[in-house]
Amino acid sequence: MKNLIYQVWEGNIPPGTVLGRDNMKGYAERIGAEYWFDHDPKLAVRHGGMPIYYEWLNFLFDDRFLEYDKVAILDLDVYCKEDFSENIFDTEFEHFAVSEEPTTPKKRAKNAKGRIGKNNDERWAKDLKEIWNITLPRTKDNLLKVYNAGVVLVTREGILAARKNFIPIKEYIGKLSRKGHGRFYCLDQNYMHANLFADGIKFTELSTDWNNQIYFHGDKSAIAPAPGHGRMINDPRNEDTKFIHVQLSSADHWLTKRKLDLMLNSPNSMWEY
Repeated sequence: MKNLIYQVWEGNIPPGTVLGRDNMKGYAERIGAEYWFDHDPKLAVRHGGMPIYYEWLNFLFDDRFLEYDKVAILDLDVYCKEDFSENIFDTEFEHFAVSEEPTTPKKRAKNAKGRIGKNNDERWAKDLKEIWNITLPRTKDNLLKVYNAGVVLVTREGILAARKNFIPIKEYIGKLSRKGHGRFYCLDQNYMHANLFADGIKFTELSTDWNNQIYFHGDKSAIAPAPGHGRMINDPRNEDTKFIHVQLSSADHWLTKRKLDLMLNSPNSMWEY
């Protein structure tokens, strides 16, 4: 089996991104995978993608990806412990495997009328059904599920299926824009989310252990205090955590090796911002 970890960045490379690149390059070496850091490829944008956002989808256009049995596409704010060696490519799936955002549907329901809220989610889902006959999955509370593009697994067969069955990027953005959808719903994560449920695509939910999202709460739901910020922080780490996804504001600019080590190994009460 020939596997690849792929990460992509556009523009100047801040300190947290360097940490992410070096962290995952080391992980790739430990599990016997190849590693590819793609800087300023500007490939997807030539196919209608918005600058920066769509470049991780370059497997749709670049045949070099077909050299691999499986590819893990990781955001550069995804990290693991330096001795972690459980192989993500041991995950069983056919085309794509992606983690859901388990807390997001209820948060969007609370903010139903917001720019990114339940009402606009439902309107987006309705248009996906009407335009492309795509039906999106729901939670047990009948809320639309949300999937995160920070950790995406795809097989060679999945790449070929995506090239055949994914909505062309330019068509997706154009038709939704003309329907009055805001920029958020035209970006890469929603594009991916929609296409995971297109005909001809076989999708598996990836355990959130591979994508433990760490972020500040905008609401008043107390999970853990963020020292010095007066805000609450979502910290779902547990004994099964494999990767953390550090989505704290501007972390790519202020994260250092010491601060990252604390996030990976210590209670959040000891973290430094």
